[in-house]
Amino acid sequence: IRISLALGFGLAGGNSFLAGLEAALAQGREVAAPAEEVRTPVDVHTLCDCVLELARMRFAGTIHVGSTTSIDRGALARMAALLLGYPTARINAAPAAVPGRAPRHRNGIIAVEKARRLLSTPLLDAKATVRRAVLERR
Repeated sequence: IRISLALGFGLAGGNSFLAGLEAALAQGREVAAPAEEVRTPVDVHTLCDCVLELARMRFAGTIHVGSTTSIDRGALARMAALLLGYPTARINAAPAAVPGRAPRHRNGIIAVEKARRLLSTPLLDAKATVRRAVLERR
């Protein structure tokens, strides 16, 4: 299973974009969210449902699982901030090369048509994916 970006909150820590965003905003820090980084994210709930469904059907091969539309990191961060109850003023649409931040690829758009054909688990659009990841925390 190939994904572009998994969205959710870890139960025991981990590397979660949403948890990091929430912590930074709660502390009043700036958040770098480059607009030129585009992804087709998947929320952890949908991803888990897809994994279980693929295991039941004994799928073999490669499949892309993600949202049906793409979203840039800036828009994703602003939307998540609002859903978390924070203003978006500290979301900085800085260039991708931010000091102290690991380099990332710009185009993280994956084609999910194969997954949509094979799976009964519905894949959401990017906005619904962000909404589900934030609002269905645990």
